[in-house]
Amino acid sequence: MACTYRVYLDRTVAPPMFGIESTKGIRSRRLSTDYRAVYQLAQQCNIHGLSPIHLYDVVEDFCRK
Repeated sequence: MACTYRVYLDRTVAPPMFGIESTKGIRSRRLSTDYRAVYQLAQQCNIHGLSPIHLYDVVEDFCRK
């Protein structure tokens, strides 16, 4: 079964922020308050079949923008 990614909302600390979680249980929290940007990142991860072991590298690059 392929790993897929989705956006989730983290409300544990203000302000609420979006993160990405995978079907394999890997989660990257509080990436941005911009839903669209995080959604597009998750979609690109899905389109390219990103392995969960590379998620943190992709997130690091995303946060540098």
